[in-house]
Amino acid sequence: TGPQFVFLTCLGIIFSAVDWPTCFRVSFNLSWRPARLLVLTSTAFILFGAVLFGSRVIAEMRADRIFYQSFFPALGEGDVEVAEDVARSALSHYPDLFFARMKLAEILSSDGEYEEALFHTLANYSIFPHHYRNNLILGSALVNLGKHQEAIEVYARILRIIPDDRKSALVAAKLSQLVNDPERADRFLTDYSEAIENAEPDIFIERAELAEGAGDRERAKRIIHKGLIHHPESQTLIDQLQATSESQ
Repeated sequence: TGPQFVFLTCLGIIFSAVDWPTCFRVSFNLSWRPARLLVLTSTAFILFGAVLFGSRVIAEMRADRIFYQSFFPALGEGDVEVAEDVARSALSHYPDLFFARMKLAEILSSDGEYEEALFHTLANYSIFPHHYRNNLILGSALVNLGKHQEAIEVYARILRIIPDDRKSALVAAKLSQLVNDPERADRFLTDYSEAIENAEPDIFIERAELAEGAGDRERAKRIIHKGLIHHPESQTLIDQLQATSESQ
């Protein structure tokens, strides 16, 4: 109900913007009658939106607050079943509670209920497609259901939201290699990891492992050397370079 209420309220605000009556009268030499009509129209829009959706919006805001007050204490005490019941109860009355649905999907995903978790994250996606955390849960559910191509697109979307999310870049790269698309795997890591100055050592190690997995040990060594330029004291990179050299 929120979007409808906001839409009607915004229409009202637009119509009643500051100095509109004056601008209309001066620019078009209108009488005050059209100006008054604009003000009345804006008022009607706001009242119409408030009557139709205002009480529902307020109720949803209150339900969202009550959800948080009940959900997190239960989760903090380790009572996951109660937390899940709280989320389900909230959604049974207010299906558009975005965070209640997302938290329920998190619980379901951690319990291995990936199909239902996918259902809830897709429902949230239709409301808020660019929410970072919801997309992460969606991607994870798709991976666990073996829907790798769809998961790759989700992680690509996450990287458009947060371009320096290197962990998502690694997951996307691994999935791309899994579906026999090494070029895209390399592109994910090049675009979202190597281009980021001073990437963490594990980023270089993951890239080297992907290159070695593709049978290109020389490239793997070059990646490790590049990592050592940024992190000359990283023991993990030194060990990885030694292991790569010994495997030849």
